[in-house]
Amino acid sequence: METEQALHAISEGNRLSEVEMHTAQQEIEQKTILEKQASVLKVQIQEQADFLEAQVLDARLIREKQIHQSKLDAKEKKKRLQMALQEKKMDQERMRQDIRNQINKEDLLRRLIDKSADIAAEMPDIQELKVLQTNQDDINFNSLSTFVTKILAVAENFGIPLTGSQKTEDNTAPISTSDN
Repeated sequence: METEQALHAISEGNRLSEVEMHTAQQEIEQKTILEKQASVLKVQIQEQADFLEAQVLDARLIREKQIHQSKLDAKEKKKRLQMALQEKKMDQERMRQDIRNQINKEDLLRRLIDKSADIAAEMPDIQELKVLQTNQDDINFNSLSTFVTKILAVAENFGIPLTGSQKTEDNTAPISTSDN
């Protein structure tokens, strides 16, 4: 019986060892499974965090683009308004100048008409009328005749008589001092 008991004790020890080993093996398997699940969970958490961070960055980028675009739109709108205002100012100034020009033309014409009698009264009487006809093709003669005509007109305005026959105040020819 002792042997049976010893056998029984050995078999019970073996069974207990097997149970302990089996339990240890199950614990190791569960631990391995838990570690795998933990690592999968960590990966999923990291992926979720990365996804959220990407979403936040995308949202921030979109918001910054929208802000930048709205600033550009505002600047463009402001520039268009300034250009439109500048065009209106230029149109107004052009209209003012046209009005001034019209007023000046009409005013000058009216004043000239009003003073035309005074101007005609102050003009000298025409004593003689001289006509000089030349060939249109002779440029040298035309230039010379124009020059002589201008010199005569200037001399006459200064009161210098340059005509061929000079008369004194009593309408007699001057006394010649030449030795003939």
